[in-house]
Amino acid sequence: MRIVKYWHLVVIQICSTIVYGYFDEDFNENVIENLPLFDGQYSHSFTAETEEFLFASRPNWPSQDALKKLGRITAAVPIDVEGSQVFVLHRADRAWDPNTFDENDVFRGQSEPPINVGVLAKLNDSELEASYLKDQFYLPHGLTRDHEGNVWITDVAMHQVYKYGPTLDGKPLLILGEKFKPGNDSEHFCKPTHVAVASSGDFFVSDGYCNSRIMKFNPDGKLITQWGKPTHEHGSPGPDELQVPHQLALVEEQDALCVADRENRRVVCYNAGLNFNSKDETGKFLFEIRSQMQRPGPVFGVAFCPHTQSLFALVGSWDASDSVDVQIYQFGSRSFVGSVADSEQGFGMAHSISTCRSTGPVGCLLVSSLNPVRQSENGQETRRIWFYQILSSFEKLVA
Repeated sequence: MRIVKYWHLVVIQICSTIVYGYFDEDFNENVIENLPLFDGQYSHSFTAETEEFLFASRPNWPSQDALKKLGRITAAVPIDVEGSQVFVLHRADRAWDPNTFDENDVFRGQSEPPINVGVLAKLNDSELEASYLKDQFYLPHGLTRDHEGNVWITDVAMHQVYKYGPTLDGKPLLILGEKFKPGNDSEHFCKPTHVAVASSGDFFVSDGYCNSRIMKFNPDGKLITQWGKPTHEHGSPGPDELQVPHQLALVEEQDALCVADRENRRVVCYNAGLNFNSKDETGKFLFEIRSQMQRPGPVFGVAFCPHTQSLFALVGSWDASDSVDVQIYQFGSRSFVGSVADSEQGFGMAHSISTCRSTGPVGCLLVSSLNPVRQSENGQETRRIWFYQILSSFEKLVA
């Protein structure tokens, strides 16, 4: 095992070990001076001799001015293939606490107005460029941007799924579910968490905190099929037993839909049924990543990275003293590759992850956290979102 120290950096070797920490300020061997896209805005970067992928954290992203205008962040997704522009979904100052819902999962705050600021923010580079969707949401949760530029948002208070066109003019193209009415039939959700959209227009909804199911719809919003049921024996979930399916990752080239099965502490993947010959196998269990977990914990997020052909799993904790990291697994073998963490502050109340769609030399990883909005002792805003640039074949960059 090769031990490497660094500053704001993760070095990763497929089928090997990842180590994170710091290196001394005066150690500058193998520093990359001009990384693409962000041109030297990293404090330090280090490359070992044989590593294939490098994760470099951008320490001052987003800017403090942008953070001051964002509330509790539930999700973030790249807009372009390399992540120079990003959508961020937040709840302003609205919190979800034990009194938010009654015993029947009905939202108690229906008499309150919706969040009166734009819950969807657009970051360009590190600055806030625009905000959208004011006075429309109560407790936004999941965020997706599909291949056509449409934006999908789930709201757990309203038990609904919204689809907006690329212009984000405030008029939804599609609304599924009945406002403030939880349910478990084909026309209702109960605290839906996320949406994954195929290039065909078919889409999947993880539903969610109450129903423990995955629902597949056609482009018009008509239910095609559904699967999943509550977990009966804690610690030993069956293939189709789910306990808070929290985020989805669609891997179209493998015809797979992977689920962050939060309370079962696993990633579980199913046949997505996207091909003509596989439609009848939609929802069929493919595999799970559970026993391979390097540090068991609730799995809040899952994402597929085309750049590394890997599954990323956001493994959290209900204990504030425990670590939170993004664990990386090869999709084909499901073998553990390494992990990414913030060794300075930690990810805190990490909630979701996403990756860039790039298959080129530069990829990205975004980590979103529900950390409360406050200032630290030095007057800086609490960090609530992280951006990692993923590089490969970077020996060419330092030639």
